Amino acid sequence: MAMATATTAAPSRHDRLAAAISAERAPAGMLPSGLRAALGAWAAWCAAQGRDPDALTPEAAEEFLDHLLAVVANPRSAYAIFAAFQVAASLAWGAPAAAPLAAVLRVSRMTTKAPPAGRWGRAATAVAALRAEWRGSFQALLAASRTRARGAPVIWSAARIASVARALSLYHVAAGSAASATPTAGAFTAWAEALKASGAAPMSIAAYLERALAGFETVLTPGVVYDGPAAVANRWDAHAMREPRRGSPTTRTMPASRVYDTGIAMMTEAEAAPVRRISEATLYRDGLLLALAAALPERARALSALAFEATLYLEADGFIRFAIPAEALKRVERRKAGPGFHARIMNLRLHRALTVWRRDFRPMFDDGAWLFASRINRDHSLTEGSLGEVFRRVTLAKLGCRISVHDIRGCVATEIIETNPSTGPAQAAAVLRHRDRRVTHAFYDHAEGLVACTGWDAVLSGGASGDRPDLDLLSDT
Repeated sequence: MAMATATTAAPSRHDRLAAAISAERAPAGMLPSGLRAALGAWAAWCAAQGRDPDALTPEAAEEFLDHLLAVVANPRSAYAIFAAFQVAASLAWGAPAAAPLAAVLRVSRMTTKAPPAGRWGRAATAVAALRAEWRGSFQALLAASRTRARGAPVIWSAARIASVARALSLYHVAAGSAASATPTAGAFTAWAEALKASGAAPMSIAAYLERALAGFETVLTPGVVYDGPAAVANRWDAHAMREPRRGSPTTRTMPASRVYDTGIAMMTEAEAAPVRRISEATLYRDGLLLALAAALPERARALSALAFEATLYLEADGFIRFAIPAEALKRVERRKAGPGFHARIMNLRLHRALTVWRRDFRPMFDDGAWLFASRINRDHSLTEGSLGEVFRRVTLAKLGCRISVHDIRGCVATEIIETNPSTGPAQAAAVLRHRDRRVTHAFYDHAEGLVACTGWDAVLSGGASGDRPDLDLLSDT
């Protein structure tokens, strides 16, 4: 007589949640009772709707959230219940299955925001803040530069117009209405000393003086040469070149490979998390920013222009291709209509990270294609300014050093030169696309006691590396 074999039923969603809670896989601060109640509310709603509670779909989750907002008096309480359900679903069905719930929550909670000001908008704002007598000349320059008008005597970039206008506004405040109408050596000297007393670095003071002088000689009174103020500006420029690079206790140069490895570790942590909320997606995004900035040492303006299938392409065999338009590069305005920057790097680890970001984490923000999505704006990517803020905040938190996106170029140059003292300067100049080697040396910070990590040497010597970018493939056409 054949014996009957017992069959074991698959664990239910409640069993899986209970097991996850017992294993302490729930995020800190989430009460088990709240997770069970949220999963129970989902089951009750599904039963009332005649739905299968095990069929977790974004559409069903969206309707469930609408139901909560309709029956719960306080919208914040309704969102809290749904957030708890999102965590419970991650523990019961798995993080990948519940990840789309993050987008459902974001769509419901976020409101439409005004687009961030573009570079010309920021320049216009700076011009509008000038004293009334100066605005007309700068508004004319702004209009000619924006359209790149043929025959215009001067064409400046939006960044140049904004920086000069801000410098003139500062000079006007420091010198007063009467004294600032025509620059003098005495007024420039007093302004420089006031800037120094406020804590400005010599390099910053030299930049302010140069910009204000350019505003007078090129825009406000073209053709007039102010020898006295120019002499003051030149003295401060020479002083800035002799002055050692200033750094705060939380700012220093470190090997770029350490920044890269930290970014990879952050993405690994986010991918392994038992729950995938917008906080885990943000951790992955920030790690990607660190790793990519170290692998492709471009300015924040260029990084903010990256978008899938527009300026960034994932190719076969670990190749990543970049096609950044000239508009997003630091160039004189007349060259911004020319060819852009094209790079092709082979980096298996970064290629996989970008693939995972695009497939699993990027959709949690919005359905856009830009690489660095904004946590607070579904309709626009992170601006260059926001990228810089994120980079400084994350490097301080993870590395104990506040590093800017621009500083990472110095980190790359330092590590290359430290690792390859004989050929490093030429290699660093090629990587950073510096025409003048003196500019590269200005980026090189031979910090006392700095021991560069290995990681770039194998790449630059042609050695095989699946983790580091093949920088020999970078090109600017």
